[in-house]
Amino acid sequence: MHQAEAELLKKIADKRSDSVSIMQVSQEGIHVGDWFDSHPNVFDDDDVIIGASDYSIVTTRACDRALKKGKKFLSLPLSTNNGQSMLGFDFMTMDPDISRIKAEILIQYIRNAKTVHIQTDRGTDLQFGMKGRKPGFFNGTFRDNHSYSSASIEVYIPIEETKTEGTLMLDGSYGYLGKVKKPFHVSFEKGKIVSIEKCPAGNILSDYLAGYHDDRMYYGGELGLGLK
Repeated sequence: MHQAEAELLKKIADKRSDSVSIMQVSQEGIHVGDWFDSHPNVFDDDDVIIGASDYSIVTTRACDRALKKGKKFLSLPLSTNNGQSMLGFDFMTMDPDISRIKAEILIQYIRNAKTVHIQTDRGTDLQFGMKGRKPGFFNGTFRDNHSYSSASIEVYIPIEETKTEGTLMLDGSYGYLGKVKKPFHVSFEKGKIVSIEKCPAGNILSDYLAGYHDDRMYYGGELGLGLK
């Protein structure tokens, strides 16, 4: 999976380094991280890693070990739901300097906040806790984030994991699962999803989360504010 994209990335990287290789793993999909958890030493011989896997591997033991050893890691999950290559989306050509300026302006407003309250006309009413948490941003480069960055191009807040309260009216995208066909309610208590509206659209999310067999998937761990 994503072999053509990996070859293209290698072709570009070859212009910057004398030693570039592609690592292929047998495990794909939402459980690709399991392989990197069970092989924590896999990046020991590398200096820079592009995580161009199907799904993000940044939270795996292999990535954590690499960062602690001073290596550089760029998160670039390539999974899409419309058949278009991730490398072909417009946001991949965004100017990192412009995105940095936008991010710094936004961070000025939230840096000293203890809570973030989000409301929408469709019914979202969510409160996030961020006491003692430091917001930051990703724009696909290492200049601002040193050893780790992401192609997500966003301001992120590592929210308090047990403080999210309220209702989310999910009316945009499921992320990896694509666009929501009909908005539905998701309720949070003490940071955890406690109910998902029973409807065709809601069942898609319920089945996806259940497929991980991990209760931690029901907790909100980050609030991202997109700059795309």
